[in-house]
Amino acid sequence: MNDKNYEKMVDKLHDEQIKIHSLLTEKEKIINEKNIQINHLENQLQSWADEATNWVVMADKHAKLITKHNILKELDLLKNVEEIVKKKDQYYNELLKKNEIIKSLNINLNNITKSVADMKKSIIENENKSRALLMELSKKDSILKDMEKKILLMVRRIL
Repeated sequence: MNDKNYEKMVDKLHDEQIKIHSLLTEKEKIINEKNIQINHLENQLQSWADEATNWVVMADKHAKLITKHNILKELDLLKNVEEIVKKKDQYYNELLKKNEIIKSLNINLNNITKSVADMKKSIIENENKSRALLMELSKKDSILKDMEKKILLMVRRIL
C-alpha cells in the first residue's frame, strides 16, 4: 500500500517536473523570440535614424543654397529673379515636406524606442518568472529526493 502511494507521489512529482521543464522551455523560446524582435527593431531604428540624418543634411544643403541665393540677389547679380524665386519657393516647400517627414520619423523613432523598452521590461519579467520556476523546480526536486531517501530507509527497515 505504501509502495503504491509512493509510486503515485513520485509519478505526480515527475509529471509536475516535466510540466515545469516544458514551461521553462517555452519561456526560453519566447525570450529568444523577443530578443530577435528587439534586434530587428533596433536595426530598424538605426536605419530610420540614418535616414533622418540624411534628411537633415539635405535640408542643411538646401538652407545654404537659399542663403547663397539671397546674397546673390542682394548683390544684384541675378538676372532672372522670378525664376530663382520660384526655385527658392520649390526648395522651401521641399524643405517643409522633408521636415514633416523628419518629424514623422522622430515620432516613429520615439514609438520604437518605447516599444523596445517595453519589450526589454517584458523579457526581464519573463526571465524573473523563469528563475522563480527554476527555484520551485529545484525545491520540488529536493523534496522528491528526500522522500526517496526516506522511503528507501523505510523499505530497508521493513526488509
